Amino acid sequence: MKVWHGQQINQGWNGQGKQSGPTPHLEGLARVLKIRISASTATGKIHPKDRIAAESLLYFASTLSFYYSEVDVVWDLLDWDALSLFLDPVVFPGVSSTQNSPLLGADWKLYKTIFEITRQSHENSSRLSECFRATEMASDLTEWKRELNSEICQSMLSEAVHTFQQTILYIIAAQILLLKNIRPGTRSFHSEVRVLVQEAMAIATELTIAPNCGFYLCWPLAILSCAVETAHDFILLRTMLQKIWIVSQCGEVRRVLQASEAMWRATQRDHPGGIDTGSEQQGLLDCLDNPAGFFQYALSSSPDEWD
Repeated sequence: MKVWHGQQINQGWNGQGKQSGPTPHLEGLARVLKIRISASTATGKIHPKDRIAAESLLYFASTLSFYYSEVDVVWDLLDWDALSLFLDPVVFPGVSSTQNSPLLGADWKLYKTIFEITRQSHENSSRLSECFRATEMASDLTEWKRELNSEICQSMLSEAVHTFQQTILYIIAAQILLLKNIRPGTRSFHSEVRVLVQEAMAIATELTIAPNCGFYLCWPLAILSCAVETAHDFILLRTMLQKIWIVSQCGEVRRVLQASEAMWRATQRDHPGGIDTGSEQQGLLDCLDNPAGFFQYALSSSPDEWD
């Protein structure tokens, strides 16, 4: 079921669906789930397929909105907290909490928070209410990371540890994006960003590249590609994306790789000796702060052909 959802959503824009993009598919799934929520509330029955559909919507909406800002409209179609009807119960008895979340593999509220952070990056708003919410989200991300690091220390299963590490990579990427939202002038050379990047790169070097992980790793690696400072780190990210593309043939991996390479080429043209840390220069981290979405940023424009 989750594979079907992924295929249906991906088919909308991988190479040929540029006119509509993923938004119509996500809007349709949101409307279906809204109906299913009403029906399940009345009957009290939760079907596993509803769990998979809810996780699919939450995952794809939260990550794709970073690339395509028009996905933000999906937020207003649904009461996202109402998805707890499908996402909180143990739908698959006899398995771990991670296995009970077959697509997200983590607390579903993390992905709701990621969606909020991404929408906030598109709005460029400084309303007091949003500042308070940003502070709350920063605290939530820190707590989720603390809990996962504790789980890693206690876990005896390598597969579970791998899942926890991938989730922490998502949290770190969300922290970087949120930091940019809160302080738009933030640059990669600022200490908070450097600490987060170092933490993320330490995890990235340990990840195993599997065929089914292609799309999943796109989102955090795209954000990291805007935050790294050294050629060594960029080469590591590029190599990871190339490996993921080879094993998964995921179109979104290809686009992230194209965009990150285009950004770095532009940076190297402007500053042959390396990334300029001067505040007057446009920083790569600015690619995270764009109302049109990551793929529409000026530095992110990439050629049609890819070698």
